[in-house]
Amino acid sequence: MRNRIRILTAGVLLAPALLALSPLDLASALPKPGAGVAVWAPDWMKNGSGHTSWDAGRRRALRQAREFDLIIAHSTTYDDHVQAMVGANPNVRLFVYVQGMFSSQGNLPSSWYAHSAAGTRIRSREFGTYLMNPKSSGWQSSVLSTCRTKLSASHYHGCFLDSLGPTGVNADSLTALPMNPATHRRYTRRQWLEATKVVASKVEAAMAPRPTLLNGLVDGPGYMNTSGPTERLLDGCTAGMMEAFMRAARWRTTYYKGETAWRQDVNSLIDAANRSQGSIILAITKVWSSATPAQVARWHRYALGSFLLGYKPGHAYFTFRDDERLSSPSPWWDVRLGAPVGSYVRRAKGLYVRNFTNGKVVVNPTTRRRSLTLASRYVDLGGATRRAGSRLGLAAHTSQILRDA
Repeated sequence: MRNRIRILTAGVLLAPALLALSPLDLASALPKPGAGVAVWAPDWMKNGSGHTSWDAGRRRALRQAREFDLIIAHSTTYDDHVQAMVGANPNVRLFVYVQGMFSSQGNLPSSWYAHSAAGTRIRSREFGTYLMNPKSSGWQSSVLSTCRTKLSASHYHGCFLDSLGPTGVNADSLTALPMNPATHRRYTRRQWLEATKVVASKVEAAMAPRPTLLNGLVDGPGYMNTSGPTERLLDGCTAGMMEAFMRAARWRTTYYKGETAWRQDVNSLIDAANRSQGSIILAITKVWSSATPAQVARWHRYALGSFLLGYKPGHAYFTFRDDERLSSPSPWWDVRLGAPVGSYVRRAKGLYVRNFTNGKVVVNPTTRRRSLTLASRYVDLGGATRRAGSRLGLAAHTSQILRDA
């Protein structure tokens, strides 16, 4: 087991199927939240989400269990290894991938499909799959049935529903935009999000106390979008994936969000944790564009530092990907900062600082180099010692993660 102090949340650990706990046993089965970097593994991305029959093998499955507490994968990826994975890490929880709003099947009832103004079915430009009608009770029941079937086959602990965000009203990703059968007009962003939330809510209610996770939060600006905040999706699930935390996967590596949009990414973590039911965000930063190793490392550290500014123990998980293969751990995730001490603070000239019981995080989201004087002695992620009284310089769009020396 790694030395990283894990962050676990009661919402993610309800009703682990393999442990067959009675209601009276559940509370004692939940580990107490710790301080540190909580990481998750989006392992359905192996070879692309269309390859659903891949098996990781026992050795890699055990590695994933030891390195991650939360794993999302296709039902066949780990179905033969779940018992061994739980043996290697009793805290590990696996969630089965289920497509929530698209289908490859063309022979389902007509009312299950979303339709354009011309009455035609709508397809994903990238995958060719059909966009479905979120208000169709038949489609909602189909998603729930798929969840139950895949859970039974995989022996995982819950379902993950993909594509429940604003993809259905994104003209760039679809062959046409869907009509709202209630208004006979195109769905607005807000209407679509409210409709897809119901799909998740139906699964969450039927599968309780097993948690349901979904993808659709997009990023901080989308989470807070005044014409339709993706934050509303969290009313229908335990946790939501933020797939463009800090950047969209294929943005050029030299492009960065402005300070306001960057701050919305950070603040979305705070907001989710402070919701009445204490929601959870699964943040992922992807660099799937041309990049040098130095650029990848810079983005990784910048995203990790930004995550640490906003997360609350037990309410957020982080991961970073620069490929579409099986998730790999990073030694940076082992950093022992301890518990956060209050919220982040914006210093003069745009540096953002958050203190921890065993360290400090400093992020520069501005377009100019900034610096501050260190009051204590620290060690950075590269192992270099930073003396008390020395100046810590940060280039534009970089971060420093410092632990006490």
